[in-house]
Amino acid sequence: MTELTVIDQKKIWNILNSKTKKNPAFAKEVEELNLFYSRKFVRAAQGEEKQTIATEIIGDIISAQIFHGFFLQHNLIANEKVGNESFLEAFWENPPGITRNHIGEVMQLNFGKDWHLQHGIEKVNVRVLNEIPEAFDIFRDILIESANFGAYKATTESEKYLGTVKHNDEYLFGSPYDIHFINPQIFIQAQYYSNENEIWDVFSGNTGVKESQWLGTVQLIKIPNANEIMYILTVSLSDLINTDEKMQALDLITNKLPKNIRDIVQIRLYHLSDLDTFTIKA
Repeated sequence: MTELTVIDQKKIWNILNSKTKKNPAFAKEVEELNLFYSRKFVRAAQGEEKQTIATEIIGDIISAQIFHGFFLQHNLIANEKVGNESFLEAFWENPPGITRNHIGEVMQLNFGKDWHLQHGIEKVNVRVLNEIPEAFDIFRDILIESANFGAYKATTESEKYLGTVKHNDEYLFGSPYDIHFINPQIFIQAQYYSNENEIWDVFSGNTGVKESQWLGTVQLIKIPNANEIMYILTVSLSDLINTDEKMQALDLITNKLPKNIRDIVQIRLYHLSDLDTFTIKA
């Protein structure tokens, strides 16, 4: 584990708080993450009484975990400036999606596998386990993923970060040189693309504890006809994603398209119960 010269928590809290207030895009990202995980946790609680408990718990926990990850990574970056080389040069050049997907591994490497379990969290762990056991696994995922997000934002908000360079060959769903998170837990990655066809695979995020897993495919086909251009969007998603989150993901994927395409595109959603894939060789 890396030994750090620790910067005062209040100072870093003020930095994070200032970014949230002054940067609308930053604030929106935090708000959407909080809403996504809050809904997921409360939905997993069975019964009105348990859902009330879940609602009371989750908001503050997510905020605390985001700060925890931001605090640790901010300190790690600050210590690098005074001679503790914790990052390879290429780390700072990774695009945002790839940085986000690997930040959990970076944090484990520097702070150990339980780095996300901050002081005092054990009491909340025990409460959730005793009072809402059916939501405990989701709660554990939220702890590490929220902390990962905080560490990711500390990285991309650093003056050292160089990964926001854009390429000229952007496609409708984004740059093929990066991965693009649809929600805090799943992302799309380009597989095949041209002016007429885009195929992106859907994966779960790599948390540092759980590796990325293939969860489906997004395909957009452009079909020129004599009088018009036709678009077909086919989205296939694993049943490991619950129905509500599938519909939200479909909306977010569709909204990546320009309005003139959204207005005419035919959308087909398929539900996958079997995730086995195979390749037929000629």
